[in-house]
Amino acid sequence: MTVRLTGPVPYAPPQAVLKVIARRRGQGSSAPLTKENVAQAGVAESLAPRTLTALRQLGLVDEWGEPSASFKTLLAAPEEEFRNRLAEVLREAYAEVFEWADPATDPPSRIREAFERATPHGQRPRMATLFYGLCKAAGIVDAMPTRSPVRGTPISRKGAGRRSSRPDAIGTLGRLRPALPAPVLGLLETLPKEGTGWTRDQRDAFLSTFAVVLDYSFPIVEAQPESEEKESSD
Repeated sequence: MTVRLTGPVPYAPPQAVLKVIARRRGQGSSAPLTKENVAQAGVAESLAPRTLTALRQLGLVDEWGEPSASFKTLLAAPEEEFRNRLAEVLREAYAEVFEWADPATDPPSRIREAFERATPHGQRPRMATLFYGLCKAAGIVDAMPTRSPVRGTPISRKGAGRRSSRPDAIGTLGRLRPALPAPVLGLLETLPKEGTGWTRDQRDAFLSTFAVVLDYSFPIVEAQPESEEKESSD
């Protein structure tokens, strides 16, 4: 199945998709996937529906959750072949993106252009994050890209003299752009505008997603033994 860039495109967190794949590989299971067993793989319940949808759109399961032939091949692949099999799945699923640009050599801005006509419109940063995250897991790219600072756009004459509704937030985010990973920045930019608010479900979904993206961008590591910490400080 090929993702069509003029229609719905998956935008689940990459770590959520990879958790489901890892869980199924560990179980050796080819049973149908449901929202319930997606959540059992360690995916937040609020993210389970979009994760299952992403697996469908990537051609890994059908509309009833039955694993496709490519998913079964991926699940059965030996560890040393897994990345190559995943790369094959991605090159087929994202064929139109790979025709547009090469994530290993082209800048992130070129990849983002590929999703300009995709839906839902408000999820385009997450579409690119999922694409890059899966490409990294497959060894297609070495690392998730960081976005370069965005140059300010000229103020139109009509809007001259107007002040931003949240100048401090925008200024701070702009200064953080070079330092923060693209997935974190992309998620921060989905926050509602000041004064508009959001529902509790939207807030909970954001916090759940933020935890996943944060763990993906900054993996949790074991604390150093006290002796090693002392030696490094010396």
